[in-house]
Amino acid sequence: MILLRDSEDEAALRSTFRRIFAKYQGIESDPEKADASKAALWQQLNDIDALSMAAPEHSGGGEATMSQLCVVVEEAAANLGSTGLVEHLVATRFLGQESAQVPPANAGVHAATVALRPSHFGRWPMVATTASPSLVVGVHRDQLGALPLSAAQEGRGHRSGPLRFLDITIDDGQFVGLGPVAQHESVLDTWRVLTAAYLVGACDFVLARTVTYVKSRHQFGRPIGAYQSIQHGLADLPGMISGARLLVGKAAWALDRHWASRN
Repeated sequence: MILLRDSEDEAALRSTFRRIFAKYQGIESDPEKADASKAALWQQLNDIDALSMAAPEHSGGGEATMSQLCVVVEEAAANLGSTGLVEHLVATRFLGQESAQVPPANAGVHAATVALRPSHFGRWPMVATTASPSLVVGVHRDQLGALPLSAAQEGRGHRSGPLRFLDITIDDGQFVGLGPVAQHESVLDTWRVLTAAYLVGACDFVLARTVTYVKSRHQFGRPIGAYQSIQHGLADLPGMISGARLLVGKAAWALDRHWASRN
C-alpha cells in the first residue's frame, strides 16, 4: 500500500486541528448542545485566524497551500459542526485575490459560502449556508462577484441533517462584481479538491469508528469483528481510502503549481 506522508508542517497542522475538532464534538441527540458546540468551534477557528488561512498574505490571510488546506478539512470531517468550512475556505481564497473589499452584512464570526451554479432569474439555487455565512460568492449577470447576506436571509432555508440550503434572491444593488465568469471554474476546482479531501477525512473517521464498534460489539460470546464476513467487508477499505488521499494530494499539488505559475 502506498501512503502519502505529511510534511513536518502538515503533521503539526493536522495534530493541532485534530485536537480542536475533537474538543468541540457536538452531541447529535441534543440539538441545542450541538448548536452551542458548533458556535464555539467556529469562534475558536476565528480566534486562531483559521478562517482567513486560505486568503493570500497581502490581504491579511495565511496564504495556506492547497495541501495544507486539505489537511485541515480532512480533520474537520470528524466534526459535523465543521460543515460549511470547505465553502468558506473556497470563498475567502477567491476574495483574497481581489482588490475590492466587500463588507460582511452582520456582526460576529464572518463566514462565507459559494453559489456553485450561476444565478437563474435573479436567484442562486441551493446554496450551502450551514455555517450561517454573511457573504456569498457566485456568478450573476455574467460576472463573478460577492453578495452580503442579510441576517433575515440567513435564518431561512431547509435542513438535511447538519446541512442547510437556501435559495438566495440577489439584490443587484448589493452585488459586487469582482471578475469574469471564467474565474468561476477556478473557484469550482478549489471546491472540488477540498470537498474530496473532506470526504476522505469522513471515510477515515467512519472507518475508525466502525473498527472500534466491531471490536466492542459481541454476538454469540465473541466480538463481531472476529467473524470473517465482517473482516472481509472492512479489509479493503484502508487501501481504497489511501488511494483516494493520493489522488486528492496530486490534485492539490496541481492546483498549487497552477497558482504559482500565475503569480
